[in-house]
Amino acid sequence: PNINYQYEVVPRNCIRLLSIKPGGEDELIACNVLVYSLDAVPSFEAISYTRELGENNMAVSCDGKVFDVFENALKVLKD
Repeated sequence: PNINYQYEVVPRNCIRLLSIKPGGEDELIACNVLVYSLDAVPSFEAISYTRELGENNMAVSCDGKVFDVFENALKVLKD
């Protein structure tokens, strides 16, 4: 994969949220990036992670395209 994610500029009063699609334990993680107005943001869970030195890249599908993410980020998305 190794594709850089291309995103559009978000309007001033909006945020991006990552919506993770349901899937099996061994399936490629699939997600969509959705834009919400700050006046109509649904409830969401914030996550944080750090990159570990020497960690491997892993594949995820976002908005129908496959991208590499750090292994630690993938673990957070699976939880």
